[in-house]
Amino acid sequence: MKRGPLDRFFQGQQTLESSNENNNGLETKKSRTQLPTVNSLKSWPDFDKENTTLNVGWSSRKYSDSSVESLGVLVDELLADLEPSWKKQLYHKLDQKTMENLAQFVLQERKRKLVFPPEHLVFNAFKKCPFKKVRVVIVGQDPYHGPGQAHGLCFSVPAGVKCPPSLENIFKELETDIPGYRRPAQGNLEHWSEQGVLLLNSVLTVEAHKPASHSNRGWEYFTNEVIKLLNVHCNGIIFLLWGKYAQQKGKDIDRKRHHVLVAAHPSPYSATNGWFGCRHFSKVNDILISKEEVPIRW
Repeated sequence: MKRGPLDRFFQGQQTLESSNENNNGLETKKSRTQLPTVNSLKSWPDFDKENTTLNVGWSSRKYSDSSVESLGVLVDELLADLEPSWKKQLYHKLDQKTMENLAQFVLQERKRKLVFPPEHLVFNAFKKCPFKKVRVVIVGQDPYHGPGQAHGLCFSVPAGVKCPPSLENIFKELETDIPGYRRPAQGNLEHWSEQGVLLLNSVLTVEAHKPASHSNRGWEYFTNEVIKLLNVHCNGIIFLLWGKYAQQKGKDIDRKRHHVLVAAHPSPYSATNGWFGCRHFSKVNDILISKEEVPIRW
């Protein structure tokens, strides 16, 4: 069966945050920081030498569903760690050429450069929140680009890593929004994902110290297909769109079928212009309770 491009869910060029920031609220100008060596990475949290080497080898696993035409070896390798329920829903909807180009780009980047997150954590958001468990979607931009920060969940960092500015502002809003809320001692948001919150970055990889370096290479297409899948095949999902970038990405979500909450990005550059006081976390729980669902333990 010959594959042709699907109708694109979103049209036109995506607009980055006006402050040229990504999820961590830092300026996106090129950094002159010297890239670390593999040996220096051993002290980073969650360091996995097999998966964080400068010349990462691809897994030998393939997508083995014989009822679906393969998208090719490179794509199968790229998607090897995609959680099975997501793979079942997405695989046959993806455009082969777009995904081949993306897979080739990521492969070459990992051979020549240091790329975050490690290969085994690229699809961590999907692993922690399987397709049928999704109740809330938070749309981010691209992964944190600093040492040890990115682990596949937007805005989140592994335990033991200092919270970036945007995450600090998320916790500040929670403290004023949720009565009795006590912020955790670390910034790992996996417990959100495990309750049905999909922490979805629009771009799933990044070169070290170069924010937005993997933009416009195919990840936006892939995550657009994720949002399209949820939009068409699910009901009552709560989408949180923080900042102009996320709002543009979610502009075609069916507002009659789903709940869409918008606010400024929690970055220090925009938090005082509509992030603080948005009360998204209590609003999410109010919606869930109205549907007789268990609220999120933020």
